[in-house]
Amino acid sequence: MKERKTHIESPVRESEQQFTFAESVPFTPRKRPSYPILIVIDDGEIDKGESHRIRSDAIKIGRSEGDLRFPADAMMSGLHASIAMEQLLPGSWSWILRDLNSRHGLFLRCEETNLGAGNEFLISSKRFHLNGPSIRKPSNSSEKLKNVVFIDESRVCQTWSISLTGYQSPIPELRVPLTKSSVTIGRDAEPFPFMDDLQVELKHASIELDRRKNWILKDHNSKNGSWLRVTSVVLDDATTFMLGEQRFIFKLPSV
Repeated sequence: MKERKTHIESPVRESEQQFTFAESVPFTPRKRPSYPILIVIDDGEIDKGESHRIRSDAIKIGRSEGDLRFPADAMMSGLHASIAMEQLLPGSWSWILRDLNSRHGLFLRCEETNLGAGNEFLISSKRFHLNGPSIRKPSNSSEKLKNVVFIDESRVCQTWSISLTGYQSPIPELRVPLTKSSVTIGRDAEPFPFMDDLQVELKHASIELDRRKNWILKDHNSKNGSWLRVTSVVLDDATTFMLGEQRFIFKLPSV
């Protein structure tokens, strides 16, 4: 009499089952970083423009020098900024955008960001500068307290101010003390004059003081954005930045 053998199926883990029936994905390189795309936004558009594939380790952008040139943009420096691939961590590559000591700066579009003393940001053709109280830390532990300036947090709103100047053309400086914990910027908001600029929303952005006594710049979902001046930034997918009067979008391939 033959011995009957019982066939027992091995259990399949849920994760293995999902992997078995998952759809295949397009090819992406494993030995090198994927090549990003830099979109030069067309005038009058929000996110459409000419695409440039970055296939080298670095590119430079400027008015008269670099790999991408914009000779008609008088607000752009001869050599304005660079985008370079750098290994910040072992086995991890990142793309870094840097300002190359340009005259008018590198600006990053932001929805919400912290502001500190000395920070600059743009709304349309107006440049804003956050002025804060001067704080000097003691050079050593033996320095007398009378030589150190501290902030009285109960009066923090009265020690800060916003300066408004021109970006594309100079205008007389307007300095407004921040006497409230929230200030709105827009065509329908005081105290900044935007009545004649239709590229600014009625309520475009606000500067708010949070619970930690930090100033926050918040964009109110505006069409043309709020732009913070930076010297360098690690680029993420869909990062939007501006050099001179030219706007760009940095795109990483889907993985």
